[in-house]
Amino acid sequence: MVGRVESTFVRTADAMPEDKFSFAPTNGEFKGVRTFGEMVKHVAGSNYGMAAAILQEKIPAEVENSFDSLNSKADIMKLLKDSYAYLHPQQHQREKRN
Repeated sequence: MVGRVESTFVRTADAMPEDKFSFAPTNGEFKGVRTFGEMVKHVAGSNYGMAAAILQEKIPAEVENSFDSLNSKADIMKLLKDSYAYLHPQQHQREKRN
């Protein structure tokens, strides 16, 4: 299941032009919401969080400390792809136990 979500989400995020990674709606009730790039980082953080929970560990410090400094599409996409690479082995390990 993770593979299908990964494929769709990575393709969707990659299709967004770099200049739109900073897009956030501002009209109406949308004040203060995350930008598109921040949402992609949020998904990556969730992936790392799920994998770390399966391992009963903390998110690797070098990853956790990098989120705020990543702003370019290339850096955010690398974080996203790396998060899925980190999650896959943990997901397989969990499935084997069940």
